[in-house]
Amino acid sequence: MTRKISGMAILVTQISQETLNTLRVLIGRQIHTIYAPVLAVAGTHVSAPSFAISISDQVGDQWVHRFLNFKALWSETPRFLNDYWELLAFEDEAPLGISQNSERAMLAPCSVSFYENGSSAIASIKIYTFSVLDTEDENESVMYDKVIQLCRDNGSSICLACQLNGPGIAEDVHLSEDPLVIQSFLDGCQLRLELP
Repeated sequence: MTRKISGMAILVTQISQETLNTLRVLIGRQIHTIYAPVLAVAGTHVSAPSFAISISDQVGDQWVHRFLNFKALWSETPRFLNDYWELLAFEDEAPLGISQNSERAMLAPCSVSFYENGSSAIASIKIYTFSVLDTEDENESVMYDKVIQLCRDNGSSICLACQLNGPGIAEDVHLSEDPLVIQSFLDGCQLRLELP
Protein backbone atom coordinates (compact mmCIF):
# COMPACT_ATOMS: atom_id res chain seq x y z
CA MET A 1 0.00 0.00 0.00
CA THR A 2 1.35 3.46 -0.89
CA ARG A 3 0.54 6.44 1.34
CA LYS A 4 1.51 10.12 1.36
CA ILE A 5 3.55 10.91 4.46
CA SER A 6 5.10 14.38 4.84
CA GLY A 7 4.28 14.99 1.17
CA MET A 8 6.16 11.87 -0.01
CA ALA A 9 4.68 8.74 -1.57
CA ILE A 10 5.86 5.93 0.72
CA LEU A 11 5.33 2.19 0.24
CA VAL A 12 3.95 0.99 3.60
CA THR A 13 3.65 -2.59 4.84
CA GLN A 14 2.20 -3.08 8.30
CA ILE A 15 1.31 -6.12 10.32
CA SER A 16 -2.31 -6.93 9.48
CA GLN A 17 -5.17 -6.74 11.97
CA GLU A 18 -5.50 -10.53 11.62
CA THR A 19 -1.86 -10.96 12.70
CA LEU A 20 -2.34 -8.53 15.61
CA ASN A 21 -5.38 -10.51 16.76
CA THR A 22 -3.36 -13.73 16.50
CA LEU A 23 -0.49 -12.26 18.55
CA ARG A 24 -2.87 -11.46 21.44
CA VAL A 25 -3.10 -15.20 22.24
CA LEU A 26 0.46 -14.95 23.65
CA ILE A 27 -0.42 -12.43 26.37
CA GLY A 28 -0.38 -14.15 29.77
CA ARG A 29 1.45 -17.21 28.42
CA GLN A 30 4.95 -18.46 29.15
CA ILE A 31 7.25 -19.28 26.24
CA HIS A 32 9.81 -21.94 27.11
CA THR A 33 10.75 -23.08 23.59
CA ILE A 34 10.42 -21.82 20.02
CA TYR A 35 10.73 -24.30 17.14
CA ALA A 36 12.15 -23.89 13.62
CA PRO A 37 12.76 -26.12 10.57
CA VAL A 38 16.44 -25.01 10.42
CA LEU A 39 18.53 -22.41 12.23
CA ALA A 40 21.31 -20.00 11.33
CA VAL A 41 23.12 -18.92 14.50
CA ALA A 42 25.58 -16.13 15.34
CA GLY A 43 26.02 -16.09 19.13
CA THR A 44 22.69 -15.09 20.67
CA HIS A 45 21.25 -13.99 17.29
CA VAL A 46 19.25 -16.73 15.55
CA SER A 47 17.40 -16.74 12.23
CA ALA A 48 15.15 -19.22 10.44
CA PRO A 49 12.67 -19.33 7.53
CA SER A 50 9.92 -19.55 10.18
CA PHE A 51 9.43 -19.95 13.91
CA ALA A 52 6.63 -21.77 15.76
CA ILE A 53 5.42 -21.44 19.34
CA SER A 54 3.42 -24.35 20.76
CA ILE A 55 0.13 -23.27 22.37
CA SER A 56 -2.13 -25.53 24.40
CA ASP A 57 -5.51 -24.82 26.00
CA GLN A 58 -7.78 -27.05 28.03
CA VAL A 59 -11.28 -27.08 26.54
CA GLY A 60 -13.58 -29.10 28.75
CA ASP A 61 -11.90 -32.43 29.45
CA GLN A 62 -9.53 -32.23 26.47
CA TRP A 63 -6.39 -30.33 25.59
CA VAL A 64 -6.27 -28.49 22.25
CA HIS A 65 -2.77 -28.12 20.82
CA ARG A 66 -1.78 -25.75 18.02
CA PHE A 67 1.11 -23.56 16.89
CA LEU A 68 1.58 -19.85 16.44
CA ASN A 69 3.76 -19.57 13.31
CA PHE A 70 5.89 -16.56 12.34
CA LYS A 71 7.30 -15.82 8.89
CA ALA A 72 8.44 -12.80 6.86
CA LEU A 73 7.70 -11.87 3.25
CA TRP A 74 10.63 -9.99 1.72
CA SER A 75 10.40 -7.52 -1.17
CA GLU A 76 12.48 -4.81 -2.84
CA THR A 77 11.56 -1.55 -4.51
CA PRO A 78 11.94 -1.76 -8.31
CA ARG A 79 14.55 0.95 -8.96
CA PHE A 80 16.94 1.16 -5.99
CA LEU A 81 16.16 -2.26 -4.48
CA ASN A 82 15.33 -0.86 -1.03
CA ASP A 83 14.39 -3.82 1.15
CA TYR A 84 11.10 -4.13 3.03
CA TRP A 85 9.17 -6.94 4.69
CA GLU A 86 5.78 -8.00 5.92
CA LEU A 87 5.80 -9.93 9.20
CA LEU A 88 3.08 -12.56 9.51
CA ALA A 89 1.82 -14.56 12.49
CA PHE A 90 -0.90 -17.18 12.18
CA GLU A 91 -2.23 -20.19 14.05
CA ASP A 92 -2.17 -23.69 12.56
CA GLU A 93 -2.36 -27.29 13.70
CA ALA A 94 1.21 -27.81 12.50
CA PRO A 95 4.47 -25.90 12.90
CA LEU A 96 5.42 -24.23 9.61
CA GLY A 97 8.14 -26.12 7.73
CA ILE A 98 8.50 -28.91 10.32
CA SER A 99 7.38 -32.44 9.42
CA GLN A 100 5.13 -34.39 11.74
CA ASN A 101 4.46 -38.12 12.03
CA SER A 102 1.01 -39.76 11.99
CA GLU A 103 0.56 -38.94 15.69
CA ARG A 104 1.41 -35.26 15.02
CA ALA A 105 4.77 -35.43 16.80
CA MET A 106 7.38 -33.10 15.29
CA LEU A 107 10.17 -34.84 13.36
CA ALA A 108 13.67 -33.39 13.84
CA PRO A 109 12.77 -29.79 14.74
CA CYS A 110 15.38 -27.26 15.74
CA SER A 111 14.56 -25.55 19.00
CA VAL A 112 15.52 -22.43 20.92
CA SER A 113 14.92 -22.82 24.66
CA PHE A 114 14.57 -19.99 27.16
CA TYR A 115 15.84 -21.38 30.46
CA GLU A 116 16.40 -18.22 32.50
CA ASN A 117 13.24 -16.28 31.55
CA GLY A 118 10.91 -18.97 30.20
CA SER A 119 8.75 -19.00 33.33
CA SER A 120 7.91 -15.28 32.94
CA ALA A 121 4.62 -14.63 31.16
CA ILE A 122 4.19 -12.32 28.18
CA ALA A 123 2.75 -9.06 29.57
CA SER A 124 2.58 -6.98 26.38
CA ILE A 125 3.54 -6.99 22.71
CA LYS A 126 5.18 -4.04 20.96
CA ILE A 127 5.35 -3.44 17.21
CA TYR A 128 8.20 -1.28 15.85
CA THR A 129 8.30 0.39 12.43
CA PHE A 130 11.38 1.18 10.30
CA SER A 131 11.51 3.71 7.44
CA VAL A 132 13.82 4.30 4.48
CA LEU A 133 13.14 7.70 2.92
CA ASP A 134 14.63 7.97 -0.55
CA THR A 135 15.13 11.64 -1.47
CA GLU A 136 16.19 10.84 -5.05
CA ASP A 137 12.96 9.02 -5.92
CA GLU A 138 10.10 9.28 -3.43
CA ASN A 139 8.44 6.21 -4.96
CA GLU A 140 11.38 4.17 -3.60
CA SER A 141 10.68 5.15 0.03
CA VAL A 142 9.48 2.36 2.31
CA MET A 143 8.04 2.00 5.81
CA TYR A 144 7.45 -1.42 7.35
CA ASP A 145 6.87 -3.13 10.70
CA LYS A 146 10.33 -4.54 11.44
CA VAL A 147 10.15 -5.88 15.01
CA ILE A 148 7.67 -7.76 17.20
CA GLN A 149 8.79 -7.50 20.83
CA LEU A 150 7.23 -9.97 23.26
CA CYS A 151 7.67 -8.25 26.65
CA ARG A 152 7.71 -10.50 29.70
CA ASP A 153 6.43 -9.58 33.15
CA ASN A 154 9.98 -9.79 34.60
CA GLY A 155 11.25 -7.02 32.26
CA SER A 156 12.98 -9.31 29.75
CA SER A 157 11.73 -9.82 26.20
CA ILE A 158 11.93 -11.92 23.06
CA CYS A 159 12.17 -10.11 19.73
CA LEU A 160 11.34 -11.34 16.25
CA ALA A 161 12.59 -9.11 13.45
CA CYS A 162 13.19 -8.91 9.72
CA GLN A 163 16.48 -7.54 8.42
CA LEU A 164 19.50 -8.30 6.25
CA ASN A 165 22.16 -7.95 8.98
CA GLY A 166 23.04 -11.11 10.88
CA PRO A 167 22.82 -14.80 10.10
CA GLY A 168 20.54 -16.27 7.46
CA ILE A 169 19.04 -14.84 4.27
CA ALA A 170 16.60 -12.03 3.46
CA GLU A 171 13.49 -14.24 3.82
CA ASP A 172 14.47 -15.34 7.35
CA VAL A 173 12.88 -14.16 10.58
CA HIS A 174 15.45 -13.13 13.22
CA LEU A 175 15.08 -13.99 16.91
CA SER A 176 16.83 -13.09 20.16
CA GLU A 177 16.27 -12.43 23.84
CA ASP A 178 19.73 -10.88 24.28
CA PRO A 179 19.37 -7.15 25.12
CA LEU A 180 22.30 -6.15 22.86
CA VAL A 181 20.91 -8.05 19.86
CA ILE A 182 17.43 -6.67 20.57
CA GLN A 183 18.88 -3.15 20.57
CA SER A 184 20.45 -3.84 17.16
CA PHE A 185 17.00 -4.94 15.90
CA LEU A 186 15.43 -1.74 17.27
CA ASP A 187 18.08 0.73 16.01
CA GLY A 188 16.36 3.35 13.86
CA CYS A 189 12.88 1.99 14.67
CA GLN A 190 9.91 3.77 16.19
CA LEU A 191 7.26 2.19 18.40
CA ARG A 192 4.03 2.02 16.36
CA LEU A 193 1.72 0.25 18.79
CA GLU A 194 1.55 -1.80 21.97
CA LEU A 195 -0.88 -4.61 22.72
CA PRO A 196 -1.46 -4.74 26.50
